[in-house]
Amino acid sequence: MPRLITTYSVDCSARVVFTSICAPLTLGDLIALGDALRNDPSFDPTFDELLEVSPGSAVDLRYADVQAATTTDPFSKQSRRAIVVHADVDYGVARMYELMHGGHIHVLRSLETAREFLGLSRE
Repeated sequence: MPRLITTYSVDCSARVVFTSICAPLTLGDLIALGDALRNDPSFDPTFDELLEVSPGSAVDLRYADVQAATTTDPFSKQSRRAIVVHADVDYGVARMYELMHGGHIHVLRSLETAREFLGLSRE
């Protein structure tokens, strides 16, 4: 049975996608996640995203992977994106993505700060 690396849920009323990465991932995993979102009828590319990265999940990604991921991203450049990281190695990779992407992406260290950035209520 394959390991579940990424999960997501779409909250249409809040116009936000909640994404979780829970194991070391590859560029192929990121592309598969983007494809799944694009094919999900509840997904709208203008929705915001709260992405939480478990410690060490981005450790295997390299510069070329991050660069390629920016070209397959299913979200619009206008979407607000909060990437929550808990480890320094993931922070570095997420910041690289933030800088390459050029959209409204912020790399943060806490879920509370991410929820505030996206204007989400506490739940």
